[in-house]
Amino acid sequence: MVIFSRLFILIIAFCFVFNNGFPALAEDGEKYGNWQSSDDRLDKLINELDLIIDEGTKSRAAHPGFLQDLNSIIDRYRVPKKLVFFSDNFADNNFTENPTWNVKKGSFRINRYGSLYSAIAASKPSPAEETEAESDTDRNLRILFGVINELAKDKNADQEPENEIDTQAIISSEAAIANSFILDFSFRSNSEWGSTSIGLVQGDDPQSGYHLVYQASPAENRPMQLIKYRNGKPYVIEEIFDNSPDLDDDIEHKIRFIRKANGKMVVKVDNIELMRATDLSYQDDFTGVMIVNNGGSYSYDNIEIFIKKRL
Repeated sequence: MVIFSRLFILIIAFCFVFNNGFPALAEDGEKYGNWQSSDDRLDKLINELDLIIDEGTKSRAAHPGFLQDLNSIIDRYRVPKKLVFFSDNFADNNFTENPTWNVKKGSFRINRYGSLYSAIAASKPSPAEETEAESDTDRNLRILFGVINELAKDKNADQEPENEIDTQAIISSEAAIANSFILDFSFRSNSEWGSTSIGLVQGDDPQSGYHLVYQASPAENRPMQLIKYRNGKPYVIEEIFDNSPDLDDDIEHKIRFIRKANGKMVVKVDNIELMRATDLSYQDDFTGVMIVNNGGSYSYDNIEIFIKKRL
């Protein structure tokens, strides 16, 4: 009966906090205190209910079915905790600290929008240079060596001449990122040709992990792609042929890339799902985020990599 009484009191308190959400004032100083949110109080009540349910289960003081039903109800109201692995909105007007980005090639700067910006001259090939039809073999070669094949170049090559024009820009930042994650970022393009990608890598190898690739002036033979690297070679997991989004309007777009523990992945642009795939190639955590510009003008902002868990 004691357990039932305690359960009854806590359930009443649980319902009151959930429906009213009043704050509690904690003493701090002579006059004012710190406000405790209703989420904090709800967390505390749920933790106390968990302890009582666990006690009731061990002592068999309540029917297992009742405790199971009660647990299911409580689970619906557990407050999701946002565990952030990496975040940068470039509000400090730089990318050299908090967090630190390292330019591996080319150049980057903070533009007038307060975003991480990179621009590389890229012109559309003349019609004579474009192939009229693309065979399966040609497409596979494009996949393997086209969009981000510059990453496969010798990383220990001699320093480029000072007057050589950049054909690629690469920047990265180290971070401990769980194998399952949500990657959110803002993206803006003002390009007529070229491509860019953002990806999560493992170890010190840029030719690893998952990369989300956007090709400017998208067409059937220039789709948006989700690529994985294995043994230094890129493989397409999913790509959009017919409805690849055209984001070259110099307007900010919201991108979300989700990967779950079971390998299921979803890509959304402006809250519209564009790609869904499954890949279990990578089981370990990731160690950094990388952005590549292979031609065009692009800006990235509000980059956040996180996961939500109900604790």
